[in-house]
Amino acid sequence: MRRKICLLAALLSLLVSGTASAAMPYETEVINNVGIGDISISLEEFELDEDENEIPYENDKVVLPGQKVDKIVRITNEANTAWIRAKLEYTSDDGIRGLSDHMVTLDSDEWIKAGDYYYYLEPVEKDSFIDFVKEVRIPTEWDESYADKSFSIIVTADAVQTDNFTPNFTSEDPWFGTVIETCVHTVYSPVQAGETVFSVAFEGGAEGLVRTGDDFFSNWGELMPGDTVSDTVQIKNSYSRPVTIYFRTETIADDMLLKALQLEIKNGDEVIYSGTMDGAITDKVTLAYLKSGGEKKLTYTLSVPAELNNQYALSSTKTKWIFSAQLKSSGGGGGGGGSTSGGYSDSGDNSGGPGVTDNQNHTDNSQNDLPGPIEDVIKQITDIVQIIPKLGDNNMALYAFIVMIVSGTGVIVLWKKSKGKRKERHE
Repeated sequence: MRRKICLLAALLSLLVSGTASAAMPYETEVINNVGIGDISISLEEFELDEDENEIPYENDKVVLPGQKVDKIVRITNEANTAWIRAKLEYTSDDGIRGLSDHMVTLDSDEWIKAGDYYYYLEPVEKDSFIDFVKEVRIPTEWDESYADKSFSIIVTADAVQTDNFTPNFTSEDPWFGTVIETCVHTVYSPVQAGETVFSVAFEGGAEGLVRTGDDFFSNWGELMPGDTVSDTVQIKNSYSRPVTIYFRTETIADDMLLKALQLEIKNGDEVIYSGTMDGAITDKVTLAYLKSGGEKKLTYTLSVPAELNNQYALSSTKTKWIFSAQLKSSGGGGGGGGSTSGGYSDSGDNSGGPGVTDNQNHTDNSQNDLPGPIEDVIKQITDIVQIIPKLGDNNMALYAFIVMIVSGTGVIVLWKKSKGKRKERHE
């Protein structure tokens, strides 16, 4: 009799410790990219041929007093949507006087003059163009004393972003003294914003943590100085047992933009990080202890300093986010205690609960009580089978482990039946 009890205790110990060891960690990571857009324009000049078709403008023309010269000055926006202004300047090495804007016919009434510049009243989209000058009229009062002399009309065009910038066209300085810098690129390929709904879900089994979306910053497209953008990741538990979800970040770039961008990450209403994007959450943070079907929301906000200049144009950077999950052991804790869906555990077993550090996050096996009804034992065995990864042909050790547990369960049943028969005989 004593020998059978010892055997039973050994098998039950194996069952409990085997269930506890099933609390394996799962992990998934995502690399988030962020890029800065650009402002870029180009100038072209055209004239009309005999059939009124546009052809490239030829300089060094011989003109006569009173003559109208087709000179179409076209400004094309090659990057992000922009406000555009232009300025006319005149030079002559031969002492020609009286050169002024009265000689120039503008293309439309959308241009207004304020100070030294003409400002276009509407934003200009990418790959769109606007015409500034339409023609130049040579003054009729020029006489033979102007013969063989030359002059030039110089057109300068500037552009500034429309994002976070609104001109005041009633002012003498509609652009508020904005300093315009030279573009620093040659090719521009815009990145489009998306509409992905991001999530990280614990599925259990071989699937583990499953994420939706390969880049949690991709919905923003390209950003401009002064932009502040936000998005969310939904954290879910789609498994039948409670799970604890953790979060940390890793810095994988080293550039000026990473150090300039400001990032805030909130777990619900709690701010878990606020600082420049080159910072990292090196110690994993508990996001939530989730019962089956529970959800939690991770919110993140990125801010681009308004003072970023053209050296940041078309620059990009990236960071890595890592989500991990710890499946709650069936041994000891009783399956989640008083936790609410999507919330934290209120039970006495704080394994994987909120605010638990890595050193505290362990499975408590101090109470290895024997299982109750045989159905509970079978359920525990089923849970273990569900979370065994599909590792191919190298699972013999795991299969042997399950066989041992099943055998232990069989001994329990047989031993109980044997005990019942002996009691009947004794009676």
